[in-house]
Amino acid sequence: MLNDPDTVLILGGAGQDGRLLAGRLAQLGHKVVSLIRPNSISRLGKSNLALKLDLQVPNDFRKVYEEIRPTKIINFASLSSVALCESNPEKSKLINFDYAQNALEAAALYATNSRFPITFVQASSSEMYGEGNLVCDELSPMNPKTVYGVHKLMAHQFLCMARESSSNIKLKNMILFNHESELRPPGFVSQKIAIAVARVFLGKESGLKLGNTSSARDWGYAPDFMVAAEKILFAEESKDYVIATGQVHTIEKMLEHAFQSIGVADYKQHVTSEPSLFRKVETPPLIGNASKIREDLGWRPSTTFEEMVQLMVKSQIKNLEVN
Repeated sequence: MLNDPDTVLILGGAGQDGRLLAGRLAQLGHKVVSLIRPNSISRLGKSNLALKLDLQVPNDFRKVYEEIRPTKIINFASLSSVALCESNPEKSKLINFDYAQNALEAAALYATNSRFPITFVQASSSEMYGEGNLVCDELSPMNPKTVYGVHKLMAHQFLCMARESSSNIKLKNMILFNHESELRPPGFVSQKIAIAVARVFLGKESGLKLGNTSSARDWGYAPDFMVAAEKILFAEESKDYVIATGQVHTIEKMLEHAFQSIGVADYKQHVTSEPSLFRKVETPPLIGNASKIREDLGWRPSTTFEEMVQLMVKSQIKNLEVN
């Protein structure tokens, strides 16, 4: 079989990022194959060719690469719930590090055997920074304080070490700061807020309970971030990039924008702070410095924080009206 220069393989393709990037790449004319867990098929859009498989065994990765013969591989597979990683560190390591390590090692071997130019991109996380500099770029010290951050950093560093000794494959990390969209699962605070506000608007409930509403993050809009991911995937050089907005907002500000979008001026009458919902380990508010990707690849976010929140609430109102 001849190699298809337009084939992109997305590992972890049923999540928010995989679905958004697959849709974007398909619109640009690329063939996209998504590798997903067998129980995730219902979450995929029609633009994806899904390959259902649980991959922890390196031999399985080699078989997949040989069958699909991609030139671009991007790994979004992740156990991204910080709380779940804290309670199940073995599973966190399996998915956030072992999976990435096996996928990359198999990709390097595939590149050698196929003799085709292969690119492998690892989706890293701002949770790797932990405590340290307030503004973080690609060279900032990393000192993760969460289990999730530790295992993502292990995968990040493994790719960096592999890049030093690999000449036949392009290896890149993209360090994603928090990014939300209408496709976020309800366990994430952004979507929890959007759903609750939509239900308040439709008279289906009176409010919601949250943990630490003063918690702050550099939040961006996931479709914007996937434009950056596409640029990194097809860039010529093997470089690491931070993807971020450079602005920090609190959950309180997210609540304010969400409730204002339905005409409620004071959100506090609808929100209760619940101590049991506080994170056991709170990552300090960090700002991402995305100047490198802006200068190299011309990317910058186009959707404001307020617009993102409004879009998420509007989407949930529409979903609830239909259902």
